[in-house]
Order: sequence, then structure tokens, then C-alpha cells
Amino acid sequence: MRKIYLLIAGSALAMLLLIGFQVYWLRASKLMIEEQFTNKVSMALCTAVDKLSTTPACSEAIRTSCATSPTSCEEQVNKMVQDPSFNEVLRSSLSFYQIDLPYHVNVATLDTSLAAAPPFSCSLTPLLSQNDHWLQLIFQGRQDYFHQKIRFTVLTSVLIVLLILCLFVFAARSLLRQQKISEDNRQFFNHMTHEFSTPLTNIQLASKMISKNQSPERTVSYLNIINQQCSQLVRQVENVLQLASIDQKKFQINKEVLDLPELVHEAVDSMKMQIQEKNAVVEVRSTPDACQIQGDRQHLRNVFRNLIENALKYCTTHPVVAIDFYSDPQRWCARVQDNGHGIPAQEQHKVFDRYYRGASCQNHGIHGFGMGLAYVKKILHLHHGDIRIDQTGSSGTSFELFFPK
Repeated sequence: MRKIYLLIAGSALAMLLLIGFQVYWLRASKLMIEEQFTNKVSMALCTAVDKLSTTPACSEAIRTSCATSPTSCEEQVNKMVQDPSFNEVLRSSLSFYQIDLPYHVNVATLDTSLAAAPPFSCSLTPLLSQNDHWLQLIFQGRQDYFHQKIRFTVLTSVLIVLLILCLFVFAARSLLRQQKISEDNRQFFNHMTHEFSTPLTNIQLASKMISKNQSPERTVSYLNIINQQCSQLVRQVENVLQLASIDQKKFQINKEVLDLPELVHEAVDSMKMQIQEKNAVVEVRSTPDACQIQGDRQHLRNVFRNLIENALKYCTTHPVVAIDFYSDPQRWCARVQDNGHGIPAQEQHKVFDRYYRGASCQNHGIHGFGMGLAYVKKILHLHHGDIRIDQTGSSGTSFELFFPK
């Protein structure tokens, strides 16, 4: 079990490292796209400036103005920026580099001693003799552009990570489920070995005593031992076969109209010998309403047999079992109350698991496979019903069985 948890922990760590690498890779991709965008804008802007520098009318006017005074130079540069022909050239250059974002042109005056140029800018050196004027583009929705460019990559990465994560969770759950099945099978075979070996040993011993003893009275007592142990073996085999038959895909229940109190009486009557042997009292309280359901007579009768049998086994004094009925607008309910030692609160959510046997079973030396309540819950679910434990009293256990009307 420890190796499985270590394997799952290692796989989870690998998943976290993969997610971390994906995040790092996506951030690097975004930075690369931003850098490519910056380079494209600079090349497009510089291409536009180079084209203007080859136009004599534009270049001569700017050079003449800038040679006259700084103020007239600023005016001439701003005039050029607002000229439709300049905007047409600039738009054509940006379109060539597949940049279609709205922009605003700004003229920046920089100190020539500064080495760094502003972002998305290009020097007007081809037009001016000094490198002190730069054209700068200010874009609107630039971040949306970056997100749009990287959106497909992000979605693909997220889907791949989610797929791997789902497969990891599925594999981990399957592994833990297989481990639980393996543990349940181990416990089941341990219980089965004990449950079958003890009666067989008693039968063998009683048979030997019969062969050695000629006393009729002792022979009868030994035969009773054989009958009791054989009955115990038969009940255990029936429990195994019942639960195995339900697991088959072709299993079907044969529904018919049943009177619920009458069905419980049938179950009690079939257990008269066991009830008398335990000196127990089983009281089936009548109901004034017509408590009719649709269900499989044999399996529902076995459901109540299992509950009554548990009540007889788990009581250290004289067992008293009370079964009564009530209803709500949608369901009939049968309550089976006993005076046993009860089920601890921490075990109540496990008692319906297959092969589960609580600590109290081992403490009181009670044998079994832990399949009775699992069978009960399975049959009720096949009838679209349910079962729950209502442990509100000071002692004993109360099972409430719900059936749709």
C-alpha cells in the first residue's frame, strides 16, 4: 500500500512540474511575441521614414526648416506626421508586417547622449542631420493583440494538461480501487478459510465420535452438531452465491405486487428455528394502511432475513426485534429495531461495504464474511429504494428501509 501512495505522490509531483513548465513556456512565448511585435513595428516605421527620405519635396522641406530654427523644425515635422500621404505610407508598412492595430503617431525629442530609444520608435536621421527627433507609435489594445496571438497556444496547453490530469486522476482512482479489491479479496479468503474450516472440523470430529460411540443419546447430540454446522455452511455459501449472482450483468429481479408486512411475516416464519434457538422475540407490528410495493419476493424476503439474522447474532442477551411500518407521500418505510450492542458512529458509513466487518464483530467473536448488508443495500437499490441507519437510541440498531410506492 505504501508503494502505491509513493507512486501516486511521485506522479502528482511530476504533474505539478509539468504544469510549472507549461506556465514558464507560455510566459516565454508571450515575451517572444511582444519582442517580435516591437521589432516589426520598428521595421515598419523605419521603412516608412526611408520612403519619405527618398521623396525630395518632403525631405528638402524638413531639412530647410530644421536648419532655420528648432521651432520651425518642430512645426514641419508635426505637419509631416499629419499629412495623409505619410499616414498612407506608414499604414502600408504596418500592413506588410501584419499589424492592424489602431495607433497614434507621436514625435519625441531626445537628448543625443541617451543610448536607449523609446519603444515602437524610429529615428528621423534619414530626414534630419541630427539624431534628436524620433517618430513613436502608441498602440491601443496592444495587450489584447498579444492575448489573441497566444490564445490558441494557451487553450491547447490547458486542454492537454487537463487531459493528462484527468487520466492521472482516473489511473490513481483505478489503482486505489484495485488495491482495495485486492485487500477485500484477501480479507474475504481469510474469513472464508476460518468460516469453512471451523464447521468442517466440527463435522469431522462429530462423525468420528459417532463411529466410536454406540450410545443413541450421544449419537443424536452429535448429529445435531453436524446439522447445525451444515446449516451454517449452507448459509455462508448462500450469501456468497447471492452476492455473486447480483454482480452478473444479466441479473434481473422479478417484480410483482407484494404486501410488505406479509412479506416480513414470511421471512420471520422461515426463521422460526433460529429465533427459538436464540430464545428471541421478533414482533411484526401491523399497519392500518395498505402497504403494497412492487418487488422481487425472494430477494426482499432475504433482505429481511439478513437483518433479523444480524439482530440475533449481535445481541449478547435475549434478542428482541421490532419491525414496524410507516409512510411518507412517495415511499413506504420498514423499520427494523434490535437491542444489540449497536454500531459505532465511525463505522456506520462502512457497514454496507462489501467484506467489511467492524471491530465489534471481532471483539464479540462473531463470524461472517461481511456481505449481508452489502447484499441488502444492493437489492434495495435495484428496487429504487434505500436503507439507512437511525442510531438515535441509547442501545441497539435501527435500520430504515425505503421502498417507492
